[in-house]
Amino acid sequence: MSDILIYQKRKPYDKFLDLVSFGENNNKIADKLCAFLLALCPILQHYIGLFDNAAVTILIFLLPYLTLKMFVKYHTSRISMSIITPLVIFLVFKVINHGISTNDLANAVILTLFFLAVANGCINVKLFIKISIYIAVIAGIILMAQYICYYILNFHLQLVATDLLLEKSNIWVMLARTGLIGITGRSSALYRPSAFFLEPSHLFIYSFPALLILLLPPNINSWRIKMAIIISAALFLSTSGMGIGITVIAWALYFSIYRGRDNIKIINKLLSPSSVILILTLMITLIALYNSVDFFRLSVNRFFFNETGRNAFDGRTSGGISIIRTLKGSNFWFGVSGTLESVDYHMAGFFATFYKHGLIGVILSYIFYIKSMFILKVQYLWISVIIVGISFFTAHTHGTFYMLFYVIILMDGYYSVKIKNASKDIITDSNLVMMENT
Repeated sequence: MSDILIYQKRKPYDKFLDLVSFGENNNKIADKLCAFLLALCPILQHYIGLFDNAAVTILIFLLPYLTLKMFVKYHTSRISMSIITPLVIFLVFKVINHGISTNDLANAVILTLFFLAVANGCINVKLFIKISIYIAVIAGIILMAQYICYYILNFHLQLVATDLLLEKSNIWVMLARTGLIGITGRSSALYRPSAFFLEPSHLFIYSFPALLILLLPPNINSWRIKMAIIISAALFLSTSGMGIGITVIAWALYFSIYRGRDNIKIINKLLSPSSVILILTLMITLIALYNSVDFFRLSVNRFFFNETGRNAFDGRTSGGISIIRTLKGSNFWFGVSGTLESVDYHMAGFFATFYKHGLIGVILSYIFYIKSMFILKVQYLWISVIIVGISFFTAHTHGTFYMLFYVIILMDGYYSVKIKNASKDIITDSNLVMMENT
């Protein structure tokens, strides 16, 4: 039986399998560089590059290498599209919906090739995730240093190279230089640093997958907890309302559900006395922080209340809700325009997609994440849930680089499911062999 399970006849192209294997086996220098540069893309999209911006330049630079790997993959086995088919359909729909433009077509082609590359094991997803975790941790340490510099040494430690930013990113220049002046041009009473990100919300949308990946897997250890604490502290100190909220949720999940009791059902964990006590303790701690720590109270107030009577939810959703209500007929199904040039206020990913591509575009853009909620386990399930949730408040979930960022992370979850299913198949095959022999 062991001979049947272990021995496989080699095929002519098997020598290339190491090149195209999934996950951590892509360990050549070029693969490590690829993972590192891709992890930087969400940050570098705001900087000047040879082609459009620095992140696009990186994608174009990496594309020939990944295309070669997919070519080898095609000749050794086959190219799989099943997982990322909804995303590809969404990209195609975006291109043809309001007339084909060169930029939209090029963007769709490049993004499709990268989706294919990650779905077919041409990118080291585990190394990518590890690098993104380290980037989030480094940002957290730097943010703490910024607080020390500001409150003890009386100066703002600037980490953003503002002279290299794109013109459309200039709205964040003063916040990056001062930590106080927001995109409206008004000075805030609250110090809001964000390390080398342009604003606190950018730090949050990059870091929350790392926090969940560190806290929620079954093989939790002290190193993961330490890294999670650093990222959590950064999200609190950044004053990002979404960051604070998701951090609380992540730790509540850790304490209430995934704290090493794999044999107890989730509902029992949620209703157990220890979980209730832990949740109450967490709530009391948060109330105490609100009443005693100024920056925490200001952060919460900023998210829920302001002097105009509106809150952060209103600011991020009211405009989008209003404009969606005006869509009628074909505009409701197919959207109004491929751009937001006529819209002069913030529109989150959900509302922007609805405005540009209608209900059809919205459905196509969410299929991959909704599917992930039902297929993936633990941390990847919750990452999918949060991506869908924050898409109502931030535009980046539907942007090129964070979409690619999240898809690469979630693909590791799909790979885990694939390995688990393959193991079941091996066990089944071995049982059949044993039955035949008997």
